[in-house]
Amino acid sequence: MNSLANRYASALLSLALDENKNAEYREYIKELIKIIKDDDSLINLLSCANISKDEKKIIIDKILVDCPYPNIINLLKVIIDNNRSSYLKDVLNEFVSISNEKDDISEGFIYVYKELDEKEIEKITRAISSRINKKVYLIQKVDESLLGGFKVVINDYVFDASILNKLEQLKHSLLERR
Repeated sequence: MNSLANRYASALLSLALDENKNAEYREYIKELIKIIKDDDSLINLLSCANISKDEKKIIIDKILVDCPYPNIINLLKVIIDNNRSSYLKDVLNEFVSISNEKDDISEGFIYVYKELDEKEIEKITRAISSRINKKVYLIQKVDESLLGGFKVVINDYVFDASILNKLEQLKHSLLERR
């Protein structure tokens, strides 16, 4: 765990808890993560040495004009002031992790052959949640070696519905019959 990201994320969590809005902050941060997940242009822009800190803050104000949580905007501005823009993804992801932990939500990974849409992820999340009797938050990771299907890993819990796993089971079954 990156201690720098943890310090920023912990500070924001403290503010969210003071406002009794941990879940709301977490959902908003998750949306920010989705926006910057596949496109590093915002991170690159905020990390650019040719743009002043004041200009970067104006960019943040314009991008997050509808943000209902001033503390999130202020955190981003502090990150800019401290020349830590390259850590932005880490800070946001760390916030979601410690926010989930605070609300007793198990965080795990869903490994997929190709990226799933939100509805599919939501359906799998609900099924896994009911199976382990706990709220679950899954982070999607593409792993083409699975050949298809998916694999969910949450702490010690592994649910493997991948084609690779089914082929391994079939291979093992055939070898046992010899």
